[in-house]
Amino acid sequence: MPKVAGFYCSFRKNSNSKALLEFFLKGATGYDVIVFNLAGIDVSACRGCEACFVNGKCVIEDDMCALYPLLEDADYIVVSLPVYFYGPPSAAKAVIDRCQPFWFRSFVKKERLKRKKGCFINVGAGKGDNMFVASYYIVKVWFNSLNVSMDVHLKFGDLDKEGAVFERMDIIKKVGNAGKEFFSQKA
Repeated sequence: MPKVAGFYCSFRKNSNSKALLEFFLKGATGYDVIVFNLAGIDVSACRGCEACFVNGKCVIEDDMCALYPLLEDADYIVVSLPVYFYGPPSAAKAVIDRCQPFWFRSFVKKERLKRKKGCFINVGAGKGDNMFVASYYIVKVWFNSLNVSMDVHLKFGDLDKEGAVFERMDIIKKVGNAGKEFFSQKA
């Protein structure tokens, strides 16, 4: 059974990014799906110690230890993040930065990691596409380190209010259809 790792990062109860992730993941019928709220786990910042350059593993022991095998073994990775000052929230950025061992394995050791399909959903309060540029490139580089293709990038502005997405059936429909299409293709 294909494995799907879904990630969102929100401190809100009625999170727009969580809701969009859930609508997208409805397309993963019959898949083994696990979802993490990156805002609800304990992940320390990368120390830049480069210990992972020795054996490809991080020496920090925290909740990231549970994410490493999931990021390695998943067939699909779906990430839904709000925009904070044009980038991902700090809790998500900590997880991304702690994937330095994957970068080392991929680009220094030239190890071939398992290929995965990826989707990035980005939600912001503003109305222009510029607010998504930094988040897109950060997630794109993260995906490259994990050997994840960026097959789908969805971005939605003007969703500042908690739960605002539930008033936008056009967005819900678009995300649901994108999820069905995404999971209809083999990883």
